[in-house]
Amino acid sequence: MMYCEPPIDDSHLLEDYTMFEYYMNEIKEQAMQKLTSLELAALYEDKKEFMYLYNEEMINDRNKCLMD
Repeated sequence: MMYCEPPIDDSHLLEDYTMFEYYMNEIKEQAMQKLTSLELAALYEDKKEFMYLYNEEMINDRNKCLMD
């Protein structure tokens, strides 16, 4: 007979995460209200550049795996 640990009660984690998301959204809303349209455009460009670099890195990693 195999010993199994009792299930862990992690129901509080979802509640904690939900509160975390709520506060993050509140902070984001307040920040967006204070940013100018020029700053928002800069953030958007940063996000595009980040996604480009991230995708390039993912492609490079995949190519390395294929070469091995």
